Amino acid sequence: MNYPAPLLLIVGPLVAAGVTLFLRRWPRAVVLVGIVMAWWLGLWVAAVPRDAGAGGMFAGDTWSVLGRAFVLTDGVQALFQFIYAGLGLLFLGAWVLPQGAYFVSAGLAAFSLLAAALMVQPMTFGILFLLAAVA
Repeated sequence: MNYPAPLLLIVGPLVAAGVTLFLRRWPRAVVLVGIVMAWWLGLWVAAVPRDAGAGGMFAGDTWSVLGRAFVLTDGVQALFQFIYAGLGLLFLGAWVLPQGAYFVSAGLAAFSLLAAALMVQPMTFGILFLLAAVA
C-alpha cells in the first residue's frame, strides 16, 4: 500500500513527538529518540520517490485533504532534508545542555505544522499552519 509522501512529512514528526512524549520521564532517552527520529525522517524524506507509481511505502507528491492539496516539490524535499539534519543537531545540543521535558516533543510537533505550512496549496492557507506552529 502506498501513502502520499506529504503524509510522511506531516504525520511522521507527530508520531515521533508522541513517542518522545511517552518517554519524558527519562530525559536522555527522549533526546536520543529525538535525534534518531529526526535523522531517520531526514533520510527517509531524501529517499522518497515523488512518482506516484514508484514502489515503497511513501510515494507520490500530492495529498488532498478537505479540498486542499499538500504538494511535495523538489525544493521542499531538499529543505526538509537540511532541516531534519539541523533538528537532530539541535537535539544533540540538548543532550549536553538539558532543555526540559517537552523540548524534543514540542520541536518535532512544531516541525510537522511547519511542513504543512510549506506544502499546502494555495499558500494563503499556510498562514493557519504557521500560526498553529507558533502557538
